[in-house]
Amino acid sequence: MLDKKEIFWYLSGIVIVCFYFFPFLILGEESKIFIHDNLEISFIQRVILVRNGIPFSPSFPMEQVMNGLPRAYYPSSLSIINVFFFMFPPFVAYMVNEFFVRIIAYTGMYLLLKNYLMEDSNWNRYLIILGSILFAFIQFYSIQGLTVAGQPLLVYAFLNLLYGRNKKLSYTLICLFSLYSFFVYSTLFILVFLLIFGLVYVFKTKTIPTDYIKGFLLLFGFSLLVEYNLVIQVLDSFYISNRTDFVVPILSLNEIRDQVYNKYTTPYHSGTFDPILVITAFCLYIIIHRKIPLKIQIGVASIAMVFAMIFGAIYLKQITVSWGLELAKAFDATRFSFLLPFLWTTLFIVSLSGIISNKFLRLIVPVLFFFHIKGVLKGDPKTNTYLPNWENVLKINDKKEDKADLNYASFFATDLFKEIGEFIAKDKSTYRVVSVGMSPSIAQYNGFYTLDSYENSYSLEYKRDFRKIIGNEIQKNPVIERYYDTWGCRCYVLPVELNRNYFFDKNSKKVIKNLDIDIGQFSKMNGEYIFSAVEILNAEKKHLKLEKIFTNKTSFWKVFLYKA
Repeated sequence: MLDKKEIFWYLSGIVIVCFYFFPFLILGEESKIFIHDNLEISFIQRVILVRNGIPFSPSFPMEQVMNGLPRAYYPSSLSIINVFFFMFPPFVAYMVNEFFVRIIAYTGMYLLLKNYLMEDSNWNRYLIILGSILFAFIQFYSIQGLTVAGQPLLVYAFLNLLYGRNKKLSYTLICLFSLYSFFVYSTLFILVFLLIFGLVYVFKTKTIPTDYIKGFLLLFGFSLLVEYNLVIQVLDSFYISNRTDFVVPILSLNEIRDQVYNKYTTPYHSGTFDPILVITAFCLYIIIHRKIPLKIQIGVASIAMVFAMIFGAIYLKQITVSWGLELAKAFDATRFSFLLPFLWTTLFIVSLSGIISNKFLRLIVPVLFFFHIKGVLKGDPKTNTYLPNWENVLKINDKKEDKADLNYASFFATDLFKEIGEFIAKDKSTYRVVSVGMSPSIAQYNGFYTLDSYENSYSLEYKRDFRKIIGNEIQKNPVIERYYDTWGCRCYVLPVELNRNYFFDKNSKKVIKNLDIDIGQFSKMNGEYIFSAVEILNAEKKHLKLEKIFTNKTSFWKVFLYKA
């Protein structure tokens, strides 16, 4: 049982975590939400599932995307995230999910630190709260659910099973993690670590942790059940994914080493921060105590193991691909790095607990913590939107009407695309569109049926059919041609003059002088309209008619509507 003081401190941390949402509450849909790999794919997939009335369906094809993308290529119908999008409008659903993800991140880290990693002392109570807040504020992709945020809670559950505590709760938490995370992003790699940790425990104690093994099998089996669509893709020969077309470059050992080193600060998908302060805190701990306790040894060993596994997995992938194993192309071994935010954070907080016990160096702790949480909130400048939202809150009355501000509302531009739909004045299911100079997720969000899309996996046959539309264009630039042919998850019209830029705002002076696409193939695939963020100067030569130019004050875009 928690005493009143512990409840007070825990709830105080919850209040601070809730403060994270203040700018979003003030700005609403004018909030900046990062787009890359977020709004343009994971988010829009949930929106499409709900708007097509099949968020929980296991089989119906996605008619709105790619002339009927099979349901197996979309997120599982068993995911908890679908419930939020079913219950609320898209933006509200996104923020509700964000709220639960960050509260669970805070609570999981709190339980783990308090029960297993920190000794009970007045100073440590403060650190437990601060460490839990720190982890909850990491700029991970919340649309991935508990993939990163739930790792402390999952480790807490497995330690409970190892020591025979709260078994029913722990099994429930394992099921929650499976329903609210992604197998291919972190669960698979967590299982590898749990297996190694379990084997070491058996070797050292000469005992078999039965409950731990049950938890391991539950996590593995239930996660595969939740991700049944992934299992179908792997086992059913009907689903030949574009990922089998991936080309894996053969790297030297030095190049593999450089790739591993690039994961040092962790990639932005899992929450970017610079571990230099973690290493500083760890070194100070060693200087003060001149010994490394078991819990820190495990933390350091786990981080080292992540890098070793990334190196080994990339090297093994090189070998298996050279043997002709197609499945190996689709496996991203570098996702072991999704474990790093949790591991770096726990090592940092436990190291601080050793520093704070020294009365001479105690004042260093708030300095280290301040700079670390500052770096966490800053995140990756390319994708971070939290601090820019605060800037907009502080300057909320200082907006210029003509400024093309890229936020949630201006990105999806519902009023503008409603006007386009009314101008076309046909049932949207009777024709298909593609986008140029903007993400197809915008057209999808506004109910249009698209030939182009950004998908983690889709039919290889469709990829090759779509290439017939853009083949002449991408052949102008070997880099762009290779980008599509050897990867192609962005199944887009890729004008070489735009150089893979998808964010030309309404004030842009950019034009396309010579777009060379196969209009015959476009029409054959039921394509009828092109939404372009820039003017296409040779449109008439390609038998494209400029119907109208659309723009308004609130939209980020100016849309040139062309009809084939």
